[in-house]
Amino acid sequence: MSASGARKQPEWSAPGGGAVGTAPIMVRNSLCMKEQVPFVPADGRHFLWYGCGPTVYDSAHLGHARNYVTTDYLRRIIEDYFGFETTFVMNITDVDDKIILRARRNYLFDQFRAANEGTVSQKLLDEVTESVAENIASLTKKVAALEKDGQGSDAAADTARKEAKLIEGKLNQLKSESGTVISGYLGKDAGAFLDAYKDSVSIWLDERKGHQFQDNDVIRSHAATFEEEFLQDMKVSRFPFLFIPLHLHIF
Repeated sequence: MSASGARKQPEWSAPGGGAVGTAPIMVRNSLCMKEQVPFVPADGRHFLWYGCGPTVYDSAHLGHARNYVTTDYLRRIIEDYFGFETTFVMNITDVDDKIILRARRNYLFDQFRAANEGTVSQKLLDEVTESVAENIASLTKKVAALEKDGQGSDAAADTARKEAKLIEGKLNQLKSESGTVISGYLGKDAGAFLDAYKDSVSIWLDERKGHQFQDNDVIRSHAATFEEEFLQDMKVSRFPFLFIPLHLHIF
């Protein structure tokens, strides 16, 4: 760091043993001041490629697929058109706050569901009504905060506006189902009732009992389930990636 306190960028020089070729690929390099530099592998025309993989707390969706399809297109262009050889490695994060939270909430919900088999009682109806009301209040605050963040004109503001719109749709659905719709479940199948309001009930349970949860095996099993599902998705998609799962352990 310089005397003025500003961060000084370290010196960078291109690898000396690479082969640029007649049609070099230009890339942005954060290690030097130039915006673009020729792509020069350190090992002839072969290079190692690392990609950040998924955090396996739930099933993959189209947004994930878009990432992996794009990456595969780039790999094919680099290999088939520019003639480079690649070794691609992607990690899978199987310990993360999102995984712990989702595993804990699912576990608490499953326990609660098992304890409320049969038909919907007034007590269960009141508890679910309370969970939905709390979730509505929480989502309302979240939408208001995102709308405030979305008042600008930059990319972050645009993202906030889009997220607010998505959450607002979920919020409106919850509002429409509260009250008389929930009351209509009285005396009906409790399992189907709880499944319909799983998100609200899971959050409600987590706020009251989450601090008691200490079962690390549940967390690992949750991650392993979606990790295997992701790997099967990749096999079906026929992406020629080399996946090296990153297994971290909770102590």
